[in-house]
Amino acid sequence: MRVDSAVPEFLAFWETAAGESRDIQRRLWHELYEEPNRDLFDLYYTNWASPDGLDAALDRFSAEAVTIEARAANLPQRITAVARATADFLEQPVPDLDVQLLVGLFSSDGWVADFRGRRTLFVAVEYLPPYDAVFLAHECTHLVHGAAGFDGETVAAAVVAEGLAAAVSAELEPGHEAAVYLWMRDGREDWLAECVARKEELSARLRADLDSEDADVYARWFLGKSNDSGLPPRSGYFIGRRWMLDLGVPYRELVSWDYGRARAALDSLA
Repeated sequence: MRVDSAVPEFLAFWETAAGESRDIQRRLWHELYEEPNRDLFDLYYTNWASPDGLDAALDRFSAEAVTIEARAANLPQRITAVARATADFLEQPVPDLDVQLLVGLFSSDGWVADFRGRRTLFVAVEYLPPYDAVFLAHECTHLVHGAAGFDGETVAAAVVAEGLAAAVSAELEPGHEAAVYLWMRDGREDWLAECVARKEELSARLRADLDSEDADVYARWFLGKSNDSGLPPRSGYFIGRRWMLDLGVPYRELVSWDYGRARAALDSLA
């Protein structure tokens, strides 16, 4: 496993910036942390955060810096162990891992994306969710799934990938409420109730979007921020997990399907 961590640079920034005025903190953030990691933050700001969140994050770092440092120290070992357990469960080889640790703006906890020419798991150490074991199982399922050959740029690909990851995390970390496997956080009961009540509507609307490659369409289904589509945030996770369960295919088999086979299977659920 290859781990690249921007956490030491963040900690060096905060050691210098703590207690300074806001203007100085902003300048030091850019000079000591964001600019030296320009390619990382260029990616981060495409889908997972906005630079507008910097001031709110600076308000929180004084209370979180010690936790961030302690958490980052054992994350590589935890990710390695969970990746191995996930691969064993799915009867797949342990993936060749690239992991990028960072400290962001309390916006997104983790994601998998291409970075510096390799498929990479990003973990935002400051925003690791309360159900971090579920989160790691979810993200490691993405890594195993991708290493098995699954790939696609459509909403349908996200439905399969996120639905499978949610379902597998529930197998590996059982015993939580259903919403935990879709948010990894508490307090989502009303959201889940809305998704259940609107299940047929959401399913029909998602079917209409399956072949879209539009980033905005993806965002309204899978990102956690509110949108003007009328869809509950992250409702693609809810429908995706239900569709993976409805397929009735063992996850050890489903993880080996290529995009074409998985896309055709979604049509069989219509």
